[in-house]
Amino acid sequence: MIRIAIVDDEKIILEKICQLIERSIDIKTSIDIFESSNLFFQKVNNILCDIVFLDIDMPEINGFEIAKTLNNARPDITIIFVSNFEHLVFESFEFHPFRFVRKSCLEKDIECALASYKKEIKRKQDIYFFKTNEAERSVRIADIMYFESIGHDIFIYTINDKFKIKREREKHISIKLITEKLENKGFIRVHKSFLVNYLHIYTINYNDVILKNNYKINVNPHKVNDIKKIYQKFIMTEV
Repeated sequence: MIRIAIVDDEKIILEKICQLIERSIDIKTSIDIFESSNLFFQKVNNILCDIVFLDIDMPEINGFEIAKTLNNARPDITIIFVSNFEHLVFESFEFHPFRFVRKSCLEKDIECALASYKKEIKRKQDIYFFKTNEAERSVRIADIMYFESIGHDIFIYTINDKFKIKREREKHISIKLITEKLENKGFIRVHKSFLVNYLHIYTINYNDVILKNNYKINVNPHKVNDIKKIYQKFIMTEV
């Protein structure tokens, strides 16, 4: 069962999101609604939910403030922002939401968000296979933070480990080939030498991408808008 909370100060939107969730997902769900952001904020440590649909523009406590608290206190909860203001998608990057739902495209965006969430559950079981000089290896794709190319060597950095992919004469491996294989699974080529999993991006700045482990990867300032657009696509559409 998927447990869902919806926080929005507009009763009509609350009801509409409930209807769309019930229509869009074939998994058993429980839905709690909060017309007051302050009430949700007061109960945040005791609320049982997997996903929260969180309006950004609310009079008591806005969605960004709540998201900041959730990221610190309840990182297990998946945040999906909901807003009338599409330009806020870039500002929302700081809080690394799973998706951004536009109220102007509520039906389409919620369907995509829920479909992506179901795929994300499955994606966490996706495995990447490779060889090192010592052995054949496998890691969960969701655990890969980034790939780095140094000279002719490719390194994989996961949450807990670092691996060097074995070079084989009969099997050429490059960042370009890995990108082609994984770009539909949420990986972004942020630099000629780096391929990053969008799930591990904390924020995107003018000169660098900062990961959730605080590691910084330099980017070309002229390419940063393209990187943001790709990241935006991943948090607004199905991966």
